[in-house]
Amino acid sequence: MITLSNLPKLVTQKKQRVGRGIGSNRGKNAGKGNKGQTKRGHIPIFFAGRQSDAGSGIMARSPKIKGFKAWDTKSHKVLYIERIAATLESGAVINMESLLKAGLIIDKIKTVKIIKGNSETTELDNPIKFDEIENIVLSKGVKELLK
Repeated sequence: MITLSNLPKLVTQKKQRVGRGIGSNRGKNAGKGNKGQTKRGHIPIFFAGRQSDAGSGIMARSPKIKGFKAWDTKSHKVLYIERIAATLESGAVINMESLLKAGLIIDKIKTVKIIKGNSETTELDNPIKFDEIENIVLSKGVKELLK
């Protein structure tokens, strides 16, 4: 049983107290140096002191990354089963290549989810088959529709 009297002793170093006298190793200036902004106030992380920001500060030394990365690119797409059935011919096997050739997806798309949509259709006009691959995910409604 663990009680306060038999807890193991933690081996930790004491925190260094600054500004508590010359003999304490961090007295007088408390490790902040002599007068100035760096001692008295808050300095930003890119402050270099006596250097022009345009000339040799940290902002000038850091690499300038060129180009543009679109923030809205997605690697997945949701498609309606009705649209696929209308676009592709009957009896077609649906896989990523056939969707790409039909223009339903672009080459950056890695996964596709196929959903039933809002329509109340109970069967499709064009019978279609799906490849059993992990890139295409079928919703519950689509699975019931294909049975």
